[in-house]
Amino acid sequence: MFGFIAAFLPWVLYWILVGNTTYLVAVSVAFGVAVVLEIVEFARDRRIGSLEIGSLVFFALSFVSAFLIDDAVIEQWLQPLSNGALFLIALVGVLVGHPFVRSAAARTVDAVTAASDGFRYITTAMTWMWVGVFGVMTASSLIPPIVDGAATIRDAGDALSIVCYWVVPFALFGLAGAVSAAFPGWFDRSMTRLHEAERAGDGEPEAGPTTASGGGAPVDVAGMPGLLLLPEGDAPAGGWPAVACFGGSEGGVDSMRGTAALLARNGLVVLVTAWTDADAEGRPAIERIPLERFGTAIDWLRARPESGAVAALAISRGAEGLLASAAAGLARPDAIVALSPSSVRWQAIGDDGEVPGTGSWSAGGVEAGWLAVRAGELVPQLVRNAWRVTRRHPAGAEPLRLRAAYESALAQARSAERAAGAIDATAIAAPALFAAGEADAIWPGGPMATELASMRRRDDDRLLVIPAAGHLLLPGLSPDQAAEHGGIAMGGTAEGNAAVERELWPAILAFLSERLPSRH
Repeated sequence: MFGFIAAFLPWVLYWILVGNTTYLVAVSVAFGVAVVLEIVEFARDRRIGSLEIGSLVFFALSFVSAFLIDDAVIEQWLQPLSNGALFLIALVGVLVGHPFVRSAAARTVDAVTAASDGFRYITTAMTWMWVGVFGVMTASSLIPPIVDGAATIRDAGDALSIVCYWVVPFALFGLAGAVSAAFPGWFDRSMTRLHEAERAGDGEPEAGPTTASGGGAPVDVAGMPGLLLLPEGDAPAGGWPAVACFGGSEGGVDSMRGTAALLARNGLVVLVTAWTDADAEGRPAIERIPLERFGTAIDWLRARPESGAVAALAISRGAEGLLASAAAGLARPDAIVALSPSSVRWQAIGDDGEVPGTGSWSAGGVEAGWLAVRAGELVPQLVRNAWRVTRRHPAGAEPLRLRAAYESALAQARSAERAAGAIDATAIAAPALFAAGEADAIWPGGPMATELASMRRRDDDRLLVIPAAGHLLLPGLSPDQAAEHGGIAMGGTAEGNAAVERELWPAILAFLSERLPSRH
């Protein structure tokens, strides 16, 4: 906050002095203070913001004008010119990508926060607020000299001059300053209450049956926990067809137990294995995850004596990793079922949002290319929820729809950015079933699944986009459970999500039956 106040210090001094002393004295002091502030910032090796640069230029020109322009003219047009200068400085700064609020606020936060898309969004929005305030200040101060050609800033007895030169502009300036000072703290406190409300209602949704063939056996897959389920009876000579299952960003194996049980009941060997890491607090983390983990799990399952041909089934971020691994030749399943998949590798996401400058995946110890998530697109939802969530009404928040962040990233990415994160689906050897809900609220699953299928154009692939279904395409979930989880909207209507059982589950079984070759 100090950096923000310091940026306006020359202006505040200028406004105080200009009404009580000569114009030359006022601009000399303001210009001197602006120069000192620039020297201090340079000595601290800090980047000079657009407001500081604009202020220095304005007061330098004003200092020169004090010797060239008559005082009467200056007193008449002083306020419109100074307010107009602030308007242009703020407007030009935000248009060229250097909003002055961001420059000032960046000095008060850590580097990770300053690099986040949410920080950029908020500081840009607040700068636009200031642009509007400076615009109204300019318009107000233009009224006296236009209406009354003799009006000046020294008209202490003229109501029009007092109101339009001083009252309106500085009331607006003070209000904007109060908002700028109060908003960050209010937003942080409100977000804390929102997250507490979300955690209070958090919990894994019931994923249908949790046991099959004795409930399965815990296994270790190259250091990652897993669960192995076998069909009833004795394995055929060539082994049962097998499926390696990977959950989403929730981590672990629990969310896939129901799906695994259903697959095992239909005669498949099923391995569910974790693939995420954990942060310092034990929460799932997706940051530079080795893509080799998917191939390792598939190879582990293939080596089992009970297993025949091996498919891989994954959902959401797990499907993203599986497809990226298969495209890189690190995973070689005989068939792939990708539920709510992604067509790109995304930026790393932690519990508090995107991880600046970091990708989700690595291959051979080298970070894989990625596309940045535009998390700032979520700020309007967060602000609306922050107003709704109070200590008296902690459950007043609406489910957060994350799709805007991903959809905006895909729409606004430059070709080079999109190419850096793209998953080359044509490099995946196995046939694939791409399934998604058109009403997915997490990300644009329908369009991305369609893009993957269109890229490949293979006769042995299958694309299934369920019009009103959401993101959580896990058989065994009731329609209402599939619509929201932990304060996050999954999307879809009750009818659309019910179609997951009616349409998707038979499609998965048919696809696996057709695509898994015999081991004979």
